[in-house]
Amino acid sequence: MILIRAIFLVLFFIIGSMQVLLADSHDTTTNQATTETNTNSEIDDDDDLPLNDPFAGNAATGGAIAIPSVSKEEKEQRESLYDYKLVGIISGEYENFVSLVNTSGDIRTVALYEELKKGLKLIDIRLTEAIFQNGEKYLIINFNSEIEERDEY
Repeated sequence: MILIRAIFLVLFFIIGSMQVLLADSHDTTTNQATTETNTNSEIDDDDDLPLNDPFAGNAATGGAIAIPSVSKEEKEQRESLYDYKLVGIISGEYENFVSLVNTSGDIRTVALYEELKKGLKLIDIRLTEAIFQNGEKYLIINFNSEIEERDEY
């Protein structure tokens, strides 16, 4: 038994060393010559580049664009349920929530009977949809971002 193990061990080392011996050897002198020719060809190709950078933006604006500042109150007034997408419904024993994401990627979690914005209150949560009340109308949003307006739900 020990003899068989010794034979397998010797064969293993012989085969392992043969793979190292059979590996490709790279001649460093030919690689240096090809690297120098590649470098020279790359330098010659740089002459064909345009003088302006196409990714720098519009030169007339100078890269600066004035963004009007909007207060948080004005932003909340402009938001409506149509700016949101329903991404999650969390239902617990004592509290229920829905998670909505707006067009800028901000996640908003609203509890049952809490207002998303002034006058838009979450009043009911079903398995696949959330129901908001906006004045006398009911807005029902589902996971496909389909919003349905109804007089009663």
